[in-house]
Amino acid sequence: MKPLSLVLALLICIGAPLTSLQAQDGSSRIGLGDYGQTTVLDNRFNPAISFIGDMVATWSDDEGIEAGADGFKLRGAEIGLFGAVDNAYEFHGIIFFDDEDVELEEAYVMATDWLTPTSHIKAGRFNMDFGKLSPIHDAELPMMDKPSVLQEYIGGTLKGTGAELHWWSPLGDTSLLRGSIGIFQSADSDAHVILGPGGGHHHHEDEEEEEEGPLREAGDFAINARLSTLFDVTDSATLQLGGSLMTAPERVFGVDEDDIQDINRSVMGLDLTYVDMDESNGSGFRFQAEALMNDQDEGELDDGGTAGDPSDDIFNVTNTEASGFYVMAERVMDSNNTIGFSFNQYEHAEDSAEESSDFGVFYTKKLNEFNRLRFEVRSFKDLVLEEEGVEELVDFTAVSLQWTVQLGSHGHGLEW
Repeated sequence: MKPLSLVLALLICIGAPLTSLQAQDGSSRIGLGDYGQTTVLDNRFNPAISFIGDMVATWSDDEGIEAGADGFKLRGAEIGLFGAVDNAYEFHGIIFFDDEDVELEEAYVMATDWLTPTSHIKAGRFNMDFGKLSPIHDAELPMMDKPSVLQEYIGGTLKGTGAELHWWSPLGDTSLLRGSIGIFQSADSDAHVILGPGGGHHHHEDEEEEEEGPLREAGDFAINARLSTLFDVTDSATLQLGGSLMTAPERVFGVDEDDIQDINRSVMGLDLTYVDMDESNGSGFRFQAEALMNDQDEGELDDGGTAGDPSDDIFNVTNTEASGFYVMAERVMDSNNTIGFSFNQYEHAEDSAEESSDFGVFYTKKLNEFNRLRFEVRSFKDLVLEEEGVEELVDFTAVSLQWTVQLGSHGHGLEW
């Protein structure tokens, strides 16, 4: 079966519920009370449960690396709950734990058969549909961390509370078109980073916590959109081209509540993915590249030279445009062994005159379907640390060993 035909078949399956909510005799939900509850010992309608543990050991030659990055670290443990609410709705819940915190990673309802068989709606809190690697959970990445350019511009992953509409359709016999658009209360950054700017290995002055503004208007919400197309190149190879956009206005107080400044931020991404896999033995090749453009305004309140006199206060806005990219490639030797490399180069979001880059090679060994080891070496260039107001250029190399264990059912749909 051609890759595109397989994708079409999987997309059709998405429109159907994950599990049947009827009893095996197909007639009624035996064991339910008048209000839909099961009996105390009946677990037939419980959700599927998964558990993932992700452990990392890292050593580097950088004396200034953030405390805790070197050595052993539980990057995270993730509990997932997945189930069908009825024939038209699914519920997904994911809870994340690390050494210090517990957070609700995702909790959303997906309407799979509400509009059309080739569309669905997600509503709740979840990873936004932006780019190729941003929505993927960290334990499922082809390398240890999200690419550094994603960490710098969007914090690794864009997360929000809101809703997204997804749709797809065929383009002739050899291609697919898929799109999404979403609206969210805000665009939040979320990643569990070991190495890179998201881990604090270069940073600027901490931004002051913004005051909560008045009720938002339609133009004050975060908006994201993505459009991608998939082509059959040969019987075993596919090419995907995609574009993503996120814009997130933020309302910031000026002198008083009547003086409100709009601080805009937008990120645009373009991506390309080429995959050639031999289904007979599981071997193949994957190349992926993504370029990002970050445009953001930063506001600063100037007292106008008269301390204590708010009438002289001026709200200054500075615009910064920065760009960067990553490339990665994998050689899948068989279903259990993969080697690859990644490269990042990007301008800093707060100061585009500063640039950083890193290069890494990795080897992944799947001991079985639920047990994976990864060895990775990465070299970082020109990362900026700020200690007591002093910026320092740093070059260092880090060696990491990652062990990921997965129990139970786990999946996040097709990678688009």
